Amino acid sequence: MERHEFYILTGGPCSGKTTTAGELARMGYDTVPESARDVIAEEQGKEQPVLPWTDLLGFQHKVFAKQMDLEARANGKPTILDRSVIDNLAYCELGGLGMQYDMLDYSVASLLLGNYRKVFLLDPVPYKQDAERREDAQEASRIHDAIGDIYKRLHCDIVKVPVMESATARAEYIDRIIREVG
Repeated sequence: MERHEFYILTGGPCSGKTTTAGELARMGYDTVPESARDVIAEEQGKEQPVLPWTDLLGFQHKVFAKQMDLEARANGKPTILDRSVIDNLAYCELGGLGMQYDMLDYSVASLLLGNYRKVFLLDPVPYKQDAERREDAQEASRIHDAIGDIYKRLHCDIVKVPVMESATARAEYIDRIIREVG
């Protein structure tokens, strides 16, 4: 595993991660997209798709593999991750699948190498369902709490990012913190 400089955007569904990552990309950061949305898009066209609502464990392993691949392709510059493998652990626990040790081992190795520099836990914005986001607002809140909890249990350096007047304001807030770290 190579050394990288990753900054994680995380939070429950509809917390503005992807929009904020887009703003950070416009500011010049490299970004890694959310793997789960890509996997859902790839799987939906298949005859026997592996989706979170039909095969949670199979789906989480596909997301895990894609995330590892995307992280390995990073070029060493400060990079924004729209979620990390640690999020997968929360989804597995919430789904009653228990701890997935392959994902945990990768997460701990990334933390020990210093690859996951800082975790930005974005507070949720008003909830909206879409093709990939099927949970209701109550379930989204439970997911948000579980994700925050798993990062805390792994002793990550977490910065809570409140809802602000715009995604640009959130990106500027995150950028200031990254510059202080670097």
